[in-house]
Amino acid sequence: GARSTCTATQATCAGTCAGLPNQCTYAGSETTCIAATCSSELAVKTASVCNGAGACTASSVVSCASGKYCTGGSCVTQIGNGGTCSSSNQCTSANCSNNLCCATTETGCGTSCVALSSSNANCGSCGRACAAGSSCSGGSCYLVDGQSCTSGSQCLGGICSTFYLDSDGDGYGVGVGISQCGTTPPAGYAKNAGDCCD
Repeated sequence: GARSTCTATQATCAGTCAGLPNQCTYAGSETTCIAATCSSELAVKTASVCNGAGACTASSVVSCASGKYCTGGSCVTQIGNGGTCSSSNQCTSANCSNNLCCATTETGCGTSCVALSSSNANCGSCGRACAAGSSCSGGSCYLVDGQSCTSGSQCLGGICSTFYLDSDGDGYGVGVGISQCGTTPPAGYAKNAGDCCD
């Protein structure tokens, strides 16, 4: 009839006739008109509610507390090491590596976090394994003591020594010698050559 339309700038906050001409009742702050969203991974854009006059109140941006990140409009606890992630903000360590939260010195390889500088199975890069008789150091594979070598740069300890067959056990050997990583001669060998009567 003669009643005016209860207009609103936000449909959720629309009013209804209260029974008297030209009198409208509008939804108030008990009604959410715009849900909370993530302003960023570390901040929430708060929900808006109806203001009782057909419109939404303004939302504000609130930072998530330390140890939390935003997802689905809410601040949730950050993910510990070994958990699945899609960004570093989600991890307590601030290191999301290959979709795994890892310690700052580690890299996600498959389902595990590893130190590429010292992992024999993942030396320098995921899946690069050191061969038997070698060990990972600084992301490179080196021969361990007792392994045959041609130079110190191949050895974990940096030393490639030559040992000589010492049949009489007097500390002096004979022959061409063998080269191995380390400074300790294998059984039956000596560091020194020149045995005149082996």
